[in-house]
Amino acid sequence: MPDPPKNGADASPAPPQPSPQLESGSRLVIQTVQALRKLGQDFPAAQPAITKINDLLREVQMKVMAGSKPTEPAAPPAPSA
Repeated sequence: MPDPPKNGADASPAPPQPSPQLESGSRLVIQTVQALRKLGQDFPAAQPAITKINDLLREVQMKVMAGSKPTEPAAPPAPSA
């Protein structure tokens, strides 16, 4: 078994893994915004209501970010020997 690195600079912690739940929720919000944008282009009279919905979707996105499972933390550096 190899010895751990002698100093923290030699350690290579694993990068954090994104939360699948967060990615899925964010993707759904983005798809919804894109669909609303298309509706606004096709039906300009609906644009004021779509703007209000987009404002609410910003709140939804913040709740998605806050309510998702936390991402997997990066591995800490190995202690110096």
